[in-house]
Amino acid sequence: MINKAIAFFNKENAELVLHAGDFISPFSAERFTGLHCPVVGVFGNNDGDHRNLTARFESFGAKVSEILAQVKVNGKKIAVLHGDREELLQTVIQSKVFDLVVSGHTHAFEVKKVGDTIVVNPGECCGYLSGNCTVGVFYTESRETLRVDLRSNECMRL
Repeated sequence: MINKAIAFFNKENAELVLHAGDFISPFSAERFTGLHCPVVGVFGNNDGDHRNLTARFESFGAKVSEILAQVKVNGKKIAVLHGDREELLQTVIQSKVFDLVVSGHTHAFEVKKVGDTIVVNPGECCGYLSGNCTVGVFYTESRETLRVDLRSNECMRL
């Protein structure tokens, strides 16, 4: 499913891929080398071997942070964190600093708005825990989110 997600992002000319953690193992990093855009991510609670994961991602220019990554895209401030530290997640969301907060951990797709901040959990790409294979796409101009089901290729604009 990682390959399918990468093919989707390439077809849609994604400018940036954000990953909210749970890469699991360094071998999964190799799949991302086919992306035609940068990757920014954070480690999740199911990630072992941070050293080798970091080395593999850095070998093709991707950046993986321990707890929190911050990027600015088309004037939008974005935070990425795994979400297993609930107090930290809520602090980042409530800070009113970010236009978009991307988190993972629950493996369940969710989009919500808290004040002016959009919070997106893209679910899980491979579907090992939830059975759902999803990714999310955020459009910086319209501030809309697209839920993509990688098994059915169904896309739902939210």
